[in-house]
Amino acid sequence: MGNSNATPAAQAGMTAAEARAAVHARREALARAERRHRECWDETERISNLRERLCDLKREDRARQIASLQLDAEGAEPGCEVSAVCDRVAEEAAALEPPCTEPHAEQCRCPRSTTYRELRRRIAYLKSAVTQTDLQAAFFDLYSAELEMDKARAELFCLLRDLPERIVQEIGEQVPTQEDFDELPNAWGIAAVENHMRGEGPADEPDPVDQLNYRRWLVELSQGALDYSGHLEHEMARHRIELEVLEQQAATVDFFEGDELEQIAQAAVLQKARIDACREQLDELASAAGALDKRMEASEAELQRFLGREE
Repeated sequence: MGNSNATPAAQAGMTAAEARAAVHARREALARAERRHRECWDETERISNLRERLCDLKREDRARQIASLQLDAEGAEPGCEVSAVCDRVAEEAAALEPPCTEPHAEQCRCPRSTTYRELRRRIAYLKSAVTQTDLQAAFFDLYSAELEMDKARAELFCLLRDLPERIVQEIGEQVPTQEDFDELPNAWGIAAVENHMRGEGPADEPDPVDQLNYRRWLVELSQGALDYSGHLEHEMARHRIELEVLEQQAATVDFFEGDELEQIAQAAVLQKARIDACREQLDELASAAGALDKRMEASEAELQRFLGREE
């Protein structure tokens, strides 16, 4: 855990004024660490949302490719699924939805309300604007900021714990409880970092912050894959409902005219393609899960060795 700069003995000899100043300095340090953490959190959220948006757009792009192959196989005019079917379906969807209020087109959350050309433009923009490396760097900054925030809070707690109780009461503070210390999730990480910085570990030991951050990044990838899998399952269920509606319309031959039935059939092909695209992304996530598990096992073993802890 983090320690205050002064020793317990020195803190015991502080006057009330000195103790108040020391506590104020610790609180200022904690406030700075909390501001930094909020900034990193906001940036991580921004990049994460854009990366998820990219996955959604790529899935829609893949669905339209699948629909293209299907319509070509059925004898449709080459390219019609893009220039006619997909764009027409997009226009119809746009007409049924509220106007898009996104300030930037590349961040628009209406993939089914875009033409094929616009879809590709947004994918290209997001690929260049927010890479996987950008996402990992943002999370590493967030993890480091969280460590520093916990370190600053631990130093404040340690200072208050080591002050005489009468001084703590005189300056209007409270002695932290063990529960306060236990709620610092990175306390053991802070201890490892401080031991390393004091030179207690081997000189060639990898940077402990990097080790901690990498382990947490693997956990984030695993949780992110699980969350996105749930999102894909939800999308598949929604597409199945929309497909069922189209199939019911296709069966109403007395209500729709021939060209309308043809358009319904083409729209059904696109819905089926969207379901297939969801399955493909789910398969990709499942395929990557095994490799990720192995990396997590290796990282966990290295961290346990580094920290000298036993499960």
